[in-house]
Amino acid sequence: GIVIALTGILLVTPDSMLVRWASFLGAPGVTVLGWKLIFGGFWTGIATLIFTENWYQDLQDQPRSSALVGFLLVAVSIGISFGVLLSFAANAILLFSIDPVWSAIFGYFLFGDALPRSTLFTIIASFIATIIMFMPIIINSSNNNRYSTLNLFGDLISLAAGILLAIDITFLRYKFMTGNSINAIAATAIANIIGGGLCLALGCATGSHIFPKSKFFFLISCFDGIAITAAICGNSFAPRYLTAPHIGLLSLLETILGPLWVYLRFREVPFITTFIGGAILLIAIGSHEIIEIRKSRHLTPLVTYDDDGNIPKAAVETATSLSSPSSSFAAAAAAAAEKEQVPAAVDMEEDKIEER
Repeated sequence: GIVIALTGILLVTPDSMLVRWASFLGAPGVTVLGWKLIFGGFWTGIATLIFTENWYQDLQDQPRSSALVGFLLVAVSIGISFGVLLSFAANAILLFSIDPVWSAIFGYFLFGDALPRSTLFTIIASFIATIIMFMPIIINSSNNNRYSTLNLFGDLISLAAGILLAIDITFLRYKFMTGNSINAIAATAIANIIGGGLCLALGCATGSHIFPKSKFFFLISCFDGIAITAAICGNSFAPRYLTAPHIGLLSLLETILGPLWVYLRFREVPFITTFIGGAILLIAIGSHEIIEIRKSRHLTPLVTYDDDGNIPKAAVETATSLSSPSSSFAAAAAAAAEKEQVPAAVDMEEDKIEER
């Protein structure tokens, strides 16, 4: 599980640098996004054929839900890419990484999830960090500074992309809770190709060149497609072997290494407020994940028996089966909500054993 999670995270960390590099070669934004999505759809399609079974039947069973999930993830990819192109990469990535906080808020209002103290602390710290990171950009943009206005627009897009990802995760969680899991890998593969085609069509309509002269551009786009495919597969398969808090903690590497790649290639240094806000955000989210890991060590699995009272089969139910690092916040909420129900369930099992 650690190998799968780390592979997906480490491969996706150069994504911001590759997007910036492709744009640096003279390609317009729509061209960069178009080829990134097409290559991403191609590699995700290969992953679908290799790692998933009955993907076509899964899409047929839930066509509308699959389309919604796929195009939400495409919108997320477009949003974070534009955020990186218009603003500092560190700002864009940090603001995007707040998606677990939005997931926790949505879970509270839509599913009645409880909010443990650790989650409330993380939510408050995340909002403080966001305000700190926005302060210099808002001040400079108010002085009619065009560059700061673009930075502000890029940061807002990155923040919106994180909210869209949280909406997508919340919808996947709802479908999982109702027993209708969605093949997100297959849905994303198709949506990426369609979204990439639409971006290139928009480029043609606006007079942008969609075939850059630099052949190196397509090599970069190909690697970027592999990066986003690794992220999708890692988030889909790692939760089978690791709990969500472990994955969430490992995912912080992306938040740290992403801006580092951009610095190594372009020597980009953001405002000092980005370092301050980023430190607050990383400490808050990291502390939350560590607390959840420590709690998960004390969970006692429930045991159920078949109707004949024969060999028991494991029946451990946790919220960590959702395919996202953000689900650790859902896991914390579920644990708090069900804290008083577990002893009652254990008593019922003991009564059944005594009766038999």
